[in-house]
Amino acid sequence: MGPTSAMKSSAPQCFDGLTAEKVVLIVVDVQDRLMPVIHAASEVIAGCRRAIRGCGVLQIPIVLTEQYPVGLGHTVEPVREVLGDISPIEKLDFGCFTCDDFRDQLEELNRPVVAICGVEAHICVYQTALQAQLLGYQVLLLEDAIGARTRSAREVGLRAAYVDGARPSHSEMLLYQLQARAGTREFRDLLKIVKEEQ
Repeated sequence: MGPTSAMKSSAPQCFDGLTAEKVVLIVVDVQDRLMPVIHAASEVIAGCRRAIRGCGVLQIPIVLTEQYPVGLGHTVEPVREVLGDISPIEKLDFGCFTCDDFRDQLEELNRPVVAICGVEAHICVYQTALQAQLLGYQVLLLEDAIGARTRSAREVGLRAAYVDGARPSHSEMLLYQLQARAGTREFRDLLKIVKEEQ
């Protein structure tokens, strides 16, 4: 097979082999009592909504977590309303993979790539990313959909995750990377979502 043979396929694909069938989206702790103190919270929420709605178009499974909901509340309404019937996994540990229910769900899905969004970058997001890498997952961090209480905490959390091997991404970047082609119904649906979730 020549170097351009893959480009002749009718199925969307990208050069690094990333496809929608390999990805699961993890939405971490976007909760009522956390988001009011998150820096640029409205942008983080918009990024989460963009990622969630786009994953719906591409039929990518979504796993939702809530950290100690008794104290921190439940998922904020703007995010909850685009999640459909997805139920949250409640946790006490900061890293998601030390929660048995979460880890069982990821193992059942059996997808090698985790795309992560949510809060906080330097705590739950970072520890989840690190755990995922130690377990052999490829980790994509959706920067437009990740927040923390301060800008510096967000930057440190992301930088530490990248040093550990995670890859930077963006909700729009990921969705178009997985779609890979214009002119389809899925592309038109994604374009509509990107325009609406600004």
